[in-house]
Amino acid sequence: NNPAPPPTVINNRFVLNRRIGQGSSGQVFSAYDMETGNHAIVVKFTLDAESYNNEKNFLDECKGTRGFPKKVYNYDFMILNRTCYCIVQSYEGFSFNKVFRMPNVLQQPSNILKIGYRLFLLLEKMHQMGYVHRDVHASNIVVDNNWEGELEIGLIDFGRTRPSIPPTESVDERARHLSLNVLRGERYEPHDDLISMVFSLMIMFRMQTFTDEELVAQKQAFHEDPMSYFPTEDTKWVGRLYQYINSQRNQPYSREGIVATFHSALDGVKPTDPISFRYHDRLFWID
Repeated sequence: NNPAPPPTVINNRFVLNRRIGQGSSGQVFSAYDMETGNHAIVVKFTLDAESYNNEKNFLDECKGTRGFPKKVYNYDFMILNRTCYCIVQSYEGFSFNKVFRMPNVLQQPSNILKIGYRLFLLLEKMHQMGYVHRDVHASNIVVDNNWEGELEIGLIDFGRTRPSIPPTESVDERARHLSLNVLRGERYEPHDDLISMVFSLMIMFRMQTFTDEELVAQKQAFHEDPMSYFPTEDTKWVGRLYQYINSQRNQPYSREGIVATFHSALDGVKPTDPISFRYHDRLFWID
């Protein structure tokens, strides 16, 4: 038998283990920090230096703010093989793509409301810092528990993040999570992050959303009559949220109005209440 290849070690400190994900900007690996004994996440940017710089700049500025990854080290050896590494602490949790594959989860509309509210607060924090995420979807929304034993929502993958002023160029792709405005080639605004948030909530409700075929036409039909997509009382607030966000285009969105929509969404439910879940087999089963 041939001997196993030696592990990749970054800067004589971080030992790469297995690959755990593929983001829009590169691959994601688990790693071991030989200096501290902690585990880490290594984002390997193999596509372009711009994605690396975008992620690096945002993580430098957010400084491990709650709900965002905390960067611990950069290592850049593009000169050798055009690969950049960004290393962050590994408490990001797991993405909602994994949650969706679990049976009997996200059954309670109240939990989706609470998740949506926390996601809004994270996006608002980014916008207050002067950034837009530009890639908000289930793979980049993560969940983990904190020291108080409650579930927290986080955001990852900032390879497409840009300063929000001046408004950035449109996103050059056709993706289901993007707003109608962005699909039409308009400049990306903070509102577009929030529209992607709405589409993420629709997926959490297991609603039939959009397909790749005739995507712009589907988004146009939704935009013209969003409430027809929300026939039940426990989902109508998502349609109202979409309408309210779109009504404020070309001006700063009103935080108060969005917060009020969340608070009035479901009778007797506070969006700030803890997300209910069960912990089993090292996984969070969100009710």
